Amino acid sequence: TSDDDVHDFRLWLQHFHAQLPFASDSCFFCYDPMNFQSHHLTSIMLSAHCDAESPNPDFRLANETYWDLDWVGVADFFHESKCLLFYRLSLTPEDSLRADQNYNFSDWNISRVQTYVEEECTCPRTKFTDVKVQHHAEGHRSDLRDLPSDILDMISALTVTDVAIYKMALAQLFREIVWMEKRKIGRRFLCDDVLQKMEPKLSYLGVNVTTLYKQISTSSKYARKMN
Repeated sequence: TSDDDVHDFRLWLQHFHAQLPFASDSCFFCYDPMNFQSHHLTSIMLSAHCDAESPNPDFRLANETYWDLDWVGVADFFHESKCLLFYRLSLTPEDSLRADQNYNFSDWNISRVQTYVEEECTCPRTKFTDVKVQHHAEGHRSDLRDLPSDILDMISALTVTDVAIYKMALAQLFREIVWMEKRKIGRRFLCDDVLQKMEPKLSYLGVNVTTLYKQISTSSKYARKMN
C-alpha cells in the first residue's frame, strides 16, 4: 500500500541520513542515494555506489567533468534532449562516427535521425515514436511533493551536490535547445505544455522552468561550444 511505501522509504532514508556527514558504511549491495549523480561525475571507483568517499562530492570537480562532456541530456526532458542529440548527429558525416572500429554502426541510419528531428521535434508535437521502458513493476512515484516533510528534508540533505549540478545542467540544456530552435531549425520543440507539466514536479528546486526558458530565450548568451 502507499502507507507501507512511505514507511519503508523513511526507514531506508534514515539509514543513510543518520550517518551524515560521513559516507554510508552499507548500502545493502544496492542503490546509494547520497548524491548519486555527482558521485558518478567525480568518483575514481569502477562503481560509485557505496564507497568510502564523502557523501557530498566536490561540486567543482563534478562541474569540471560535466563541462568536459560534449553532450548531456536531462531525463526530465528526454524528448527534447533526444532532439538536440539527433540534430547534432545529423550534421556529422557517418564515417566520422566510426572512430571506434570495434563498435558496430551497421544499423546506423542518418536519414532516420533527420526524419525524427523534422517530424517529431515540433510544437505542438503530433507524432510520437519514443517507447517508454518501465524497469520496475510498480513504476515510479509520479510526484514527491505529497511526501511527509521529514522525508523531503532527508532527501534534501542527501542530494545537496546533485541539486546544484542538476540546476546547472538544466539551464545549460535550455541554452542549447534555444540555440537549436533559434539558430538552426527556426522553430520551437520545447513546448509550453511540456514546461507547464514540469513546473510542479521541479518546483522543489526553486526554479520555474517556464520562466527559466523565457529568460534564456530572450538572452543573446545561450550557447556553449556552438555557433
